[in-house]
Amino acid sequence: MKRYTYLSLIALLLGVFVTSSCVDSLLDQDNPNGINKEDFYTTLDESESAINSLYSTMRNHWIVSAKEESLRSDLAWPGRRSGNIVANNVFYNQTYLDITKDVDEKWAAYYQGIFRANQVIEGLNKMKRELTTTDESLLKRWDMQMGEARFFRGLFHFYAHSLYNDGKVLIRDTVPVRITDFNTPLSSSEDVIAFFRKDLKFAYENLPLPSEVTESGRVTKGTAATILGTSHLYQQEYSEASIYFSEVINDLGYSLETDISKMFTDAGEFNSESIFEIAYSSEILPELSQWDEESMHNRWARGFAPWGVPQGTTDCVPASWLAYEYFVDSINIKDPRNLYEKDYSTLKPEGVAPIYQESSLRARAMVAIPTSFETPFYLDMNSAKLNVFKNLTPCFWKKYTNHDITDSENTIMGVNWKSPCNVIMNRLSDVYLMQAECELLGNNNVNNALELINAIRDRWGLIHLGPDADTDTHTYDGVTYDKISLMKHLMFKEKPLELSAEGHSIRAIDMRRWEKIPELSFSIKQRFQELSNDSYHVEPYKLPQEVSSPTVNKPDAMASVRNQCVIKKGAVVYDPTNPDHAGYKDEEAFWRAYSNMPQEFLNAKSFYKSAYLPIPLSEKQNNQAL
Repeated sequence: MKRYTYLSLIALLLGVFVTSSCVDSLLDQDNPNGINKEDFYTTLDESESAINSLYSTMRNHWIVSAKEESLRSDLAWPGRRSGNIVANNVFYNQTYLDITKDVDEKWAAYYQGIFRANQVIEGLNKMKRELTTTDESLLKRWDMQMGEARFFRGLFHFYAHSLYNDGKVLIRDTVPVRITDFNTPLSSSEDVIAFFRKDLKFAYENLPLPSEVTESGRVTKGTAATILGTSHLYQQEYSEASIYFSEVINDLGYSLETDISKMFTDAGEFNSESIFEIAYSSEILPELSQWDEESMHNRWARGFAPWGVPQGTTDCVPASWLAYEYFVDSINIKDPRNLYEKDYSTLKPEGVAPIYQESSLRARAMVAIPTSFETPFYLDMNSAKLNVFKNLTPCFWKKYTNHDITDSENTIMGVNWKSPCNVIMNRLSDVYLMQAECELLGNNNVNNALELINAIRDRWGLIHLGPDADTDTHTYDGVTYDKISLMKHLMFKEKPLELSAEGHSIRAIDMRRWEKIPELSFSIKQRFQELSNDSYHVEPYKLPQEVSSPTVNKPDAMASVRNQCVIKKGAVVYDPTNPDHAGYKDEEAFWRAYSNMPQEFLNAKSFYKSAYLPIPLSEKQNNQAL
């Protein structure tokens, strides 16, 4: 991990106890490894280098915490559904505390970013006082750099406010000089909101348009507008949120990506709907440790990739209810993209050609499931060939993995701990769905909300929502929605299927804020209770030999069978009179092909108390104002 400008910050971030007299002595000395405050920055090139450190902060794994935040919501199961892994996961069990390492690390990452942003802001302000040029290009560059610095300061305060202590967190708006500067009391939620919105509005007014940015990954006016709109949505300020979302959707050049090969793939980095994306690379300082939180590679692929040939550890997989929803995501049979590319009539044992794909384009882009056997998965293989659907795991996330550019996560950088896969924090489809929510809860406008949701569904070749309509290109689900029924669809189908495991704790925050809206009648604890009562089972899936394992050589092009890999609702009981069960010689053979899924969220329903994380113990111990 890199050193910080002030040695006392190490104590603050890592929770190391240092006496105040000792820290005072250290703070009174110049830091030989940093820029002294007396001569901070003298040129915009120097300050540009400091701004790059803010982007480096986003690569800290604790900022995203993709696994932990997915497990803390209702989206995920912690790895294989075997053994005693559930008992050890405090996020899945909702038993995390102020001493939990992950809670402390995330807090430290936010305030490291805030510290660095304050350094840049103070340096730029000092430079501005001495900047006597009338060169408009230099002045505009100064404004843009200040916009970036204040964007990140606002963003990290917004992140902390969204996840910790009911929004009552620290406001840090200066670079600490003495130990007493670290002793800052918690601010009210309202004051924190006012503070970060002031920063974000400055960024919104001074950052360039997306079309003006020549370096992929830089924040823009669209990024600031998205975060501002999100902050208003989180406070149920629908009119204010809608203004920003409308601009992002209609005026800033973004568009829903229609080339499905560019969704969660290497070819799709910074695609047409990417608003804020963390860039990684296998070519820049690959020798840095996977534990260096600012390295240009990340650790996510290892935990999300399947075991076996892909060389993942599968620490986080979709919960049963979510896996099931991906399996049954309804396709539009009038969309030619949903036709199989080949005729499998001679390869299926029943001799009937499967005309339509058995999984949706959305499911094929976001997760690996056995029914998507025409979709490439880890190069020349596909999910069916890999035969990874074992240990009661019928579904894996493709997000965060390198499934499209390698046959194994070990081969790209020599170890599965290192991945160059970019991480998307904000994309346009999320803005569409947030705007749909504004239309429903703010305006009671079901038609506008349907239009926004159906635009996303159309991109994926899915059935449109709404009453039947006479059209040659679309099919509809035939449902007449009202505000609440469409909102429930958005909550439990559209948004989790579209954005699962993405962004900055999107699902956990959504669940918390929906609980505060009386007309939705939603309770997080009740949600965990309902999910713990649900039952699912897995069944075998028959594959055409052409797409089964190449080592299998069956006569007459008979299908290969993958046991326990297609998820269905309800528990299964062995019944020898059932034609589907009669083909097995005995009950033992049947249970090798079928299995009931374990009940999920059993501990969460009992231990859940708050959707907010607590202030870390290290902060309480080191901050004498708390």
